[in-house]
Amino acid sequence: MALTPGNKEGCLHERILPGISPPAREKMPRRRRGEVATRKVKSLLAAKARVTIVNPQCTGQLQELEKRQPVQLIREAYREAHLQGTFLVIAASSEREVNQQVQKDCLSRNLLVNVADDPRAGNFFVPAVVSRGPFSLAISTEGRSPAFARRLREELEHQFGPEYGEYLEVLGELREQVKARVKEPASRSRLFQEIAGKPWFDYFQNHSRRQFLEKVEARIRRYSLSTHEY
Repeated sequence: MALTPGNKEGCLHERILPGISPPAREKMPRRRRGEVATRKVKSLLAAKARVTIVNPQCTGQLQELEKRQPVQLIREAYREAHLQGTFLVIAASSEREVNQQVQKDCLSRNLLVNVADDPRAGNFFVPAVVSRGPFSLAISTEGRSPAFARRLREELEHQFGPEYGEYLEVLGELREQVKARVKEPASRSRLFQEIAGKPWFDYFQNHSRRQFLEKVEARIRRYSLSTHEY
């Protein structure tokens, strides 16, 4: 079972956790549950959560994670007291009875809970996510086919490379400059729409960062001097 503490430092950092109506039940082979638990712990860590793992016999990949990541590992059988101070729980035990008890305890405390071997039992799903820095795409099949969501994620990972995250970082830096220098709201909006367009993104990909910023600077100067439409 993986827990995330319920304080600011433990909150998922702007990650999408869609609330979706319960799908059909889906059973998971026992041998895969350890893999699923490890993958979900990694996704929580990537979301900048502080993670606690409760497992009396934690071995393999989860044990390796404890050595390399800021993970707290509690080698005990699950007790309701382990939920104290948490706000999100993933139940991924190899014992279905344990997952059912975790689900029951979480719902009674109004905590977010995802049940690995029975998506219908939880109150949120963890989508397949493509992350490129500040750029994220979330894919959900409402629990009907995690394998299909995974395949789509792999396809989208090839389609959306690291340049998308890099471009968003630059746009974020430029946004404050534009807001400070282009005073007329309609002109600001037009400029934001312009540099978010595909021609500018293509230019960013095919030229140096310096060349791109010089081109944007010219547009900022032009928009800041006039409110005419371009």
